[in-house]
Amino acid sequence: KHSTGSPYLQQGGIRGSAGVLLPSSPDDWLGGVGNWSNGADWSTGLPGSNSDVLINTGNDTVTLDTSASINSLVLGGATGSSQLTGDGNPHTLTIAGALTINQSGNLYLSADTVTAGANSINSGTLDLEHQSTMQVNGDFNNSGNVYESQTSYNNFLTITGRLTNSGTV
Repeated sequence: KHSTGSPYLQQGGIRGSAGVLLPSSPDDWLGGVGNWSNGADWSTGLPGSNSDVLINTGNDTVTLDTSASINSLVLGGATGSSQLTGDGNPHTLTIAGALTINQSGNLYLSADTVTAGANSINSGTLDLEHQSTMQVNGDFNNSGNVYESQTSYNNFLTITGRLTNSGTV
């Protein structure tokens, strides 16, 4: 098993306090426009700490309107458009494992804080606006676009591991 650096995290699940590997479970966005907090828009209800979240029907705009903790996040695919966007109010999205933004994915943070607990990938668009913070606790491979507001310079992208960049920052 591959350790992600934390005694409680392993590939494929989250370790409970007793050391038992708790399985993660997929929770897919059902498509269209809606708020993260609406459990009816998710395949297994509102995502929780053991959820492997997928937002990729090819026509998605999900508004992060609440703080949340999940196991992993995959945003977008090869085609279409899948966007996760902040609502302008400060929210925190804690991802225990990896964040993957695929080619058609767009993560638009607006006064939000997102933390990914493992190596992460951006092949799409990561946009930091209005005093947003993105932290990757691991390596970050960027072959997409990372933008920062030209009017608000209090945005932070922190990478604790190695940055590999073949895209635009």
